[in-house]
Amino acid sequence: AVIYIIMLAISIPGNALIALVIFKEAPLRTPMNLLVCNIAIASLLIGIMRVPFKIFSLMHFNMDYPFSVAMCQFQQLLPTAGVMVISLTLTTICVDRYIAIVHPLKKYLKLSKCRTTFLIFGYWMLSLAYFAPYASFNELYEYQSRNYCIPIYPESPDDIVLTRNETTGKALSSIELSRLINWIFFGSLAFLIPALIMIVLYSKTIYTLWFSKAPCDRTQINIHHLQERLRKNRKAIKLLVACFLSFIIFNTPYYTIFLLMDLKQLTIDRAYSGILINILIFFNYSSIAYNAIIYGYFNLSIR
Repeated sequence: AVIYIIMLAISIPGNALIALVIFKEAPLRTPMNLLVCNIAIASLLIGIMRVPFKIFSLMHFNMDYPFSVAMCQFQQLLPTAGVMVISLTLTTICVDRYIAIVHPLKKYLKLSKCRTTFLIFGYWMLSLAYFAPYASFNELYEYQSRNYCIPIYPESPDDIVLTRNETTGKALSSIELSRLINWIFFGSLAFLIPALIMIVLYSKTIYTLWFSKAPCDRTQINIHHLQERLRKNRKAIKLLVACFLSFIIFNTPYYTIFLLMDLKQLTIDRAYSGILINILIFFNYSSIAYNAIIYGYFNLSIR
């Protein structure tokens, strides 16, 4: 709980300041900074709507879930959508930097404020539309005389049966089709596809900056100006790669282990599963803190 409180203490003021500065200072409202602002807003929603509930449950682990079914569902919708929005926005930043550095002459591909605003709106609509059904699955489930807020996936004839009773043929263990579909889409959109895109494009961008010449370099007359721009591009890419590496390092264990556990392919002793789950959730939510540090403190224009 203390670690979550520290994360919240970094995230809330850090992301709020980033959003405030970008909204207040007109020169900072570039397409890139609008994307950074979107990450800050999504992080704020996670910090305000989800983390306090997690802190409460950790500090009162012997208590029932104290809120209504409606709150159980609502507290999952915006924060979970925010996680996907952050992933999609990080991918967009990567694509934008790749185009600007590797294909600088293709100006028609570069993001404008209008395109950026449209993408941000689209990401939120996609994420909210996708997670609305998931949020509706969340219910209050009674276990050992205590209520828990957990997703209860609907059963269907197409569910995947893992084990059956040899005598009656009744399914003893199965994976709901809705659960599997949720993981396929969520895992792909929130982690797998963004990770693959960023690995490929950042690798090409780094190669261009350090080992080759961009197309515009061959037409550049002012060598000093060229070297200064190259230095700034390298510094910016280092910042973005740091954020990308944090994304990979903190999210790979979360999605891999949670996927295997939720699809009943990995069984962990109950005495340790609670601790492991809390650590994995912390890793997943930690982006709201390290993104604020990377994009706020280390971004000179915003700082």
